[in-house]
Amino acid sequence: MTKIEIINYILEVLKITIPAVASVSVVMLGRYFEKQKEIELRIREKKITIYEKFVMDTLNFLLKSQQYSKSKQEKLQNDLVKTFEEFHKNILFWGSDSIIKSYNNYRFKLGSTDAKMEDFEDLIFAFRKDVGHKNKNLCKYDVLKMLLKVEEFDEKGKPKQSTLINNNPDLEMINKEGK
Repeated sequence: MTKIEIINYILEVLKITIPAVASVSVVMLGRYFEKQKEIELRIREKKITIYEKFVMDTLNFLLKSQQYSKSKQEKLQNDLVKTFEEFHKNILFWGSDSIIKSYNNYRFKLGSTDAKMEDFEDLIFAFRKDVGHKNKNLCKYDVLKMLLKVEEFDEKGKPKQSTLINNNPDLEMINKEGK
């Protein structure tokens, strides 16, 4: 065989193999990305379940505990402690970095005298972002408006009363009036 024949032979082989290799590569890459999307979807579903349970249990405590007797308040508080313990365990494995930071900010503020419902709203915004929502058209108090009564907001959309969770003078007044 001459050099020209060898070069022609190599070119013919390349004409056949390059499209085949490219096709196989595209299929393999497609399957890889499909698998990655599937994993992300499963993780997102798990996160949604974890976040939803935490939000519902926390809301149950925040919105109802002031209305109950001491014994019911203690039961709600024990349930909330269990909720926090379970949530700690879950976000260690399922929570993103930003969720762990947001949750820690919320948790440490919750124990302070200036803890507000807005802190809880910030955590909910972080949950929503973590599961794929942009939150770009949501403003402060938009989530709280869903959680609190409509009449608790003024015409500008701000809460009429204090949103303090601990040592809330508005809640203390309601409790004294109700007793």
